[in-house]
Amino acid sequence: MTNDNPTDLTDGPDDVAQTAEITLELEAGVGAPTEDEMYSITLTRANGLPVTATYTAQAGDDLDDVANGLITNGAGTGLNDLIGTAGTNEFTFVLGASTGVNDLQTIEITDVIAEDGGFTITTLQGSAGITSVSFSSLLSTADGTPTLDEQDPDIITDFMSGDGDSISFTDLLAGSGTNYAEDDGTQVTTFQEALDAANTAMNQVVTYYFTSANVAGEDIGMLFVDANADGDADGVVQLTGVTSADFSATDIM
Repeated sequence: MTNDNPTDLTDGPDDVAQTAEITLELEAGVGAPTEDEMYSITLTRANGLPVTATYTAQAGDDLDDVANGLITNGAGTGLNDLIGTAGTNEFTFVLGASTGVNDLQTIEITDVIAEDGGFTITTLQGSAGITSVSFSSLLSTADGTPTLDEQDPDIITDFMSGDGDSISFTDLLAGSGTNYAEDDGTQVTTFQEALDAANTAMNQVVTYYFTSANVAGEDIGMLFVDANADGDADGVVQLTGVTSADFSATDIM
């Protein structure tokens, strides 16, 4: 919506406050939000300045928690956190009534200053676009045969490259054809084999190496990271259900 008379500073008939309703709904068969999924709302004001609120689902969260988190959260990334609460800015954000904590949730956004000229909304629901992953540092083991479980890696369970999911690491460059390498499609059988392949590929230019194993019928992807460019893997992130056919350099932002 745009204001028919942008110079009009009165609440005359030309000016109508804009309201938009955002809905959050789980996919069929999904009982609750997945831990580490990121939800976001971008509100772009009439002056073209965008504000993006984000909330990352925590263990045990329901959809009601996600909706509330997009409004206000402890990380300071909710709409109220970024724009301000009612009375200090031109917007109000109200969570609608719902019959259950994991039923469809609504957030009503209102620009209470009718002369603002309106706003636009972009939403991204249920993206596993993980920001600033703190990869597990690789640990040596007493018996000399390390396993993935012993590394206690960060685990991403619902990564879907085709849905726009991505990973980023603080202070590291995005993936590219130069700094990313992967297996040839052949899966490894042990974590040690995966680590050896990563260390072979890492040559102080390659920062990321991806490979996978099939464990009890499930694909387990492993993204190794050389954070200090010394030619050895420093950490690993586990991506459940992902192989090199499902992952590429462009998935690292």
